[in-house]
Amino acid sequence: MDYDRSLADLLELDSTIGKTKEWLKRNKLDKDTLVVVTADHGHSFDVYGSVDTQLFNSVAEGEDMEKKHSIGTYENSGWTSYVDADGDGFPDSWDVRFTLAAGTAGFPSYKENFQVSVNGTFVPAIAQGTSHHHYKEHVSNPANSGISKPGTIAGDAPVGVHSLQDVPLFAMGPGSEAFAGIMDNTEVFHKIAEALGLGGN
Repeated sequence: MDYDRSLADLLELDSTIGKTKEWLKRNKLDKDTLVVVTADHGHSFDVYGSVDTQLFNSVAEGEDMEKKHSIGTYENSGWTSYVDADGDGFPDSWDVRFTLAAGTAGFPSYKENFQVSVNGTFVPAIAQGTSHHHYKEHVSNPANSGISKPGTIAGDAPVGVHSLQDVPLFAMGPGSEAFAGIMDNTEVFHKIAEALGLGGN
């Protein structure tokens, strides 16, 4: 649920794939190397608008309905303030005025302020003793500020959970044509084996 860091990780992965492709081409190995990149699961993550954090922060804590007026959707959603002036593929600052309004479907109760956590990893929920004999109940972290979001999952989970959504798959090189279209994740192994000449069964 630390969305800024998740997006930074995604940019890192994208950069790594790009550098790998460049290296393979430079060393004339791109025609002989199958590259397959995918995820093992999704998180039901999506972006639904943008947030004016200056307006968001100007509203008193606890005034959730008023704070929500800083979130723009559809034609009221503008561009973010992220800038990449040095051209390294990453925002020069993650702490900007206009950010993404984003979230997931499966999460514990927490407070969302749509801003990067500048003092370490965002901790959405914390354990509240051992009120149940087999797990610790987690509650919204009182150290956080923002809009209160009631959880959609049981209190024994302190973070967001995996989802069943389809995930993208990128493939290039010999045998990559076999990865087109929609497939069950168990097919990926067999398609790699086939591309290596080991047979598909």
